[in-house]
Amino acid sequence: MKTEDLIKALPKRQVFGELAREVGGISYDSQILKPGELFVALPGTRSDGHRYLPEVFEKGAVGAVVERKVGDFPQILVPDSREALALLACQWYRAPSQDLWMVGITGTNGKTTTSYLIKSIWEKEGKPGGLLGTIGYQIGEEVREEELTTPQSLDLQRILRQMVERSVDRVVMEVSSHALSQKRVLGTDFDLAVFTNLSRDHLDYHKDMESYFQAKLILFEGLKSGAIALLNLDDPRTSLIHQQTRAKVLTYSLKQKADVWAKGYRLFPNRSEVEVVTPRGEITLKSKLLGKANLYNLLAAVGAALAGGSPLEAIKEGIESLPSVRGRMEVVEGGGYKILIDYAHTPDALQNLLTSLREIVTGRLILIFGCGGNRDQGKRPVMGRVGSRLADKLILTSDNPRWEDPKQIIDQIAAGVEGEFEVVEERREAIRTALRQAKRGDWVIVAGKGHERRQIVRDKAIPFDDRQVVEEELSRLWKMSP
Repeated sequence: MKTEDLIKALPKRQVFGELAREVGGISYDSQILKPGELFVALPGTRSDGHRYLPEVFEKGAVGAVVERKVGDFPQILVPDSREALALLACQWYRAPSQDLWMVGITGTNGKTTTSYLIKSIWEKEGKPGGLLGTIGYQIGEEVREEELTTPQSLDLQRILRQMVERSVDRVVMEVSSHALSQKRVLGTDFDLAVFTNLSRDHLDYHKDMESYFQAKLILFEGLKSGAIALLNLDDPRTSLIHQQTRAKVLTYSLKQKADVWAKGYRLFPNRSEVEVVTPRGEITLKSKLLGKANLYNLLAAVGAALAGGSPLEAIKEGIESLPSVRGRMEVVEGGGYKILIDYAHTPDALQNLLTSLREIVTGRLILIFGCGGNRDQGKRPVMGRVGSRLADKLILTSDNPRWEDPKQIIDQIAAGVEGEFEVVEERREAIRTALRQAKRGDWVIVAGKGHERRQIVRDKAIPFDDRQVVEEELSRLWKMSP
């Protein structure tokens, strides 16, 4: 692409030095930059891309996009290089989102499950779509495991263009608050945006709940007038979103009448049933997903699918055929008792999980959890209090301690615990301890990591999959039993 055609995407720019006439690509990573590419220097808390300009020009960069001028290299000065990267990415990959029906889901809890429900509905409709989220990315039949819930803007536009080229015509993606505040989805043309709920999370990054909410709000403020905002009517923040979006607003609710609402529901230890009222008629859903929290996900999926034109028959079949989502209230049978693996890593998610189980479980709830290191420390005693109030037995353990001392993290959780608890720092040993203590009718809840397959200790990612460990420890127990 001609350089002048590419940088037209940057409305506010100052060019210093002589740029090459042709650009062979864009890169924001100095380590993988190829000769002929334009480098975008992103500022960061750990590393600043501006430091690597000498390196990238030695590798053959044709120019650099910067927020501050560095040396005499050919460079383009912009007010915000993250914004510039997103605009350049859309230009380079020819705005692929305009060729797709784009669904973005944001909120604290429920994003992953809702996205899988929507994709399942599309598949039953005969129109398989793409998916991007916490567990991974799906491009047609290809599945990729990735680190970021929402990819960096350049990667996002590349993936969306790949989807277009593979004849995918609709995409559902989780849109994280980090991605919104870092402008990763800037320029992405969303046809539908879903708001699930808002509760405490990521305050190590956003600092307070208002800043966290304002980040979520960006998705709805950016919707075009012909788009749709599907909002959870039971969340108090919905009215504020309604006021700030130009899109058509649709609502869903478990507690009151809405565009999509639950007329009635029943919860069982192995399924959920809900009668849903929609603008196209009533539908009864029998889902393998458990608990009241998942009813909200079901309603959101119904609303999103209806907004996209899916028939009620495909909605029913798609929802009822989804067995579970990895690491989201995922059940493993344990010889008279059950083990549930869930990603709940916030106070609200943990409370919703345990409250939902209280409605369907007659035996004890044995809870294992920890808190991630180098993340919001204020939530730790709150989660300790929630766990001790709603579980019958509490085992505190390690969960991605990163650069923090696991013992200190556990001590901070314990500060909020009411009553007795047990500390088993090593996570496998904690799971083994709980399984040994479980009796017929009990449920062992392994919370916090869900789908994750690594335990992060300092700068090392050690293989650790809660489900795999549970299955290994169950097998060991069965071999030991008489």
